[in-house]
Amino acid sequence: ERFRAEGRLPHGHSGTAAFNNLRGNMDSYCKALQRDESGPLIPGDDMAELVDLQVGDFHLTGQLDSFADDHTQVNLGCARVGGRQLLAGWIRHLVWHALPNPELSPRFTIVTGQSKGKLEARWINPVEGADKAKELLAGLLELYWRGRLEPLLLFPKTSYAYMAANTRNAETEEEILMKRMEKARAQW
Repeated sequence: ERFRAEGRLPHGHSGTAAFNNLRGNMDSYCKALQRDESGPLIPGDDMAELVDLQVGDFHLTGQLDSFADDHTQVNLGCARVGGRQLLAGWIRHLVWHALPNPELSPRFTIVTGQSKGKLEARWINPVEGADKAKELLAGLLELYWRGRLEPLLLFPKTSYAYMAANTRNAETEEEILMKRMEKARAQW
């Protein structure tokens, strides 16, 4: 009723059908999170990491609070995992790894979603050292600030297609670049 009152659903029977479809998707997603092979991916309420971090000219404060255990951060989303979700997960991952004295043990970040009713999970591996994480985070923050001053071209879907291209059979750097550019152009 709340979604209907807020105007988030169409009126009448089509609104009820849309809501039931969304609820079914969420139910299957939650069940998949609970039975993942690597262990349940449901974040605990009792784990959080306070953030008070100076990165160049930027001062980041807040809280990271989506942890499945003391060394796994989870970014939940019901839609398919794409470039935007991976970028958001990467930023949270870098912030966690850049903390000087984290309470939890920074290791993995898992970005989850679902595609055609099946759980999708992308693992982000540990960053070697807080200094490296800060350096990478500083680069992203500089781009963010530049984007506030002037339009920057950011194409997360195209960038993701470029990086995810299958380059196993490529023998030279030129072949790898050609395969990646082909995938990026197809996404574009």
